[in-house]
Amino acid sequence: MGSVYRHNGWQYILIPRNAGQYQLPRVQISYFNPKESLGIILEQNLYFKNYAR
Repeated sequence: MGSVYRHNGWQYILIPRNAGQYQLPRVQISYFNPKESLGIILEQNLYFKNYAR
């Protein structure tokens, strides 16, 4: 029996207009793992990034 594989991916480029410290928001992604019959939730914590001109 064959397997089914599907991949969706997104990438974003953020370019600040002004120099300074920016706080990027938390990202949460949920998906279902059919091999384990389990729902998974992934989260990325907040972090700060300094940008200079």
